[in-house]
Amino acid sequence: MEVWQVAWSQYAPAAIIGQYGVPSRVWLESTSSSPVPETNHVGYYLWLFYDPAGFVVGYSGAAEWGEQYTFCPRFEGGEDIASLDLLAHAADNLQSLETELNLTTLGLQHARSLEEVTGLSVEAFAALFEREERPGCFHAPRDVWP
Repeated sequence: MEVWQVAWSQYAPAAIIGQYGVPSRVWLESTSSSPVPETNHVGYYLWLFYDPAGFVVGYSGAAEWGEQYTFCPRFEGGEDIASLDLLAHAADNLQSLETELNLTTLGLQHARSLEEVTGLSVEAFAALFEREERPGCFHAPRDVWP
């Protein structure tokens, strides 16, 4: 693993879920457009919301382009997560986390709930990170994206 991956591994989805439990919600965004040339991958954003605790962790990465995308958000392997975003606010802050994220500015205006895109409940998503075989991997059809 690269040095940054070792440093960031404490923020990997499995580590966050292990420490804070099942997220209150999970959002995902990708695109159905053509893959990045020469890589045959398409980018994605994954957001784990912990609304009662007042924080959200966001990951960007790449999935192989095809009729069905396979997302494996983890730092192991060096190619799954490309960047990490953290946002926390005080418990008495009345602004929603998504308002603070300013999703339009970040280009995440097409983010949708994981349940809507994959059919996975948030609980089932969290359980994926406890698996031994391909931990944290899940699928979504390409045609659900704009």
